[in-house]
Amino acid sequence: MDVNSSTTGKEWKHWKRTFQNYVIAFETADNTVDRLQVLTNFLSFHIFEYIDECETYEAAIQKLDSVLMKTPNEVFARHLLATAKQKPGQSLEEFLQELRRLSKDCNFQAVTREQHRDGFLRDAFTNRILYTTIRRRLLEEVTLTIDTAFEKARALDLAQKNSDAYASAEASA
Repeated sequence: MDVNSSTTGKEWKHWKRTFQNYVIAFETADNTVDRLQVLTNFLSFHIFEYIDECETYEAAIQKLDSVLMKTPNEVFARHLLATAKQKPGQSLEEFLQELRRLSKDCNFQAVTREQHRDGFLRDAFTNRILYTTIRRRLLEEVTLTIDTAFEKARALDLAQKNSDAYASAEASA
């Protein structure tokens, strides 16, 4: 598992569930397993380095969770969901499954009408903005409100205009 991969969190979540199932299969009422020992046997040395000093299984799992579970970028996840298109040859079922998969990182929550509107406005603003450089900078944010998105976009737009004016003044001089 590559700690810096964008899929590390998903890989870890799957690996951890598989490992827990494995340990449970070997544990019985009269036979307990030292889970920390078993865990150590299944980790690569790169990952083991993170838990080398952990004394308990729970501490090791907590440490691995903190290292391997990445917080998804909600803004980018919603951008991917909003701009997803059915691919040629992709069935409707496959397309819907892809949309469901993309929606998992969107951090949907129960919200008020105003919060829903603001979130939708932020997504539309981010997805449909003309300048890709500004869109790229907005997508760098993990969470973003419509007001913050607008302020950041306006500042970037002004900086670009000032830079263009400076370059043209320098060229004419």
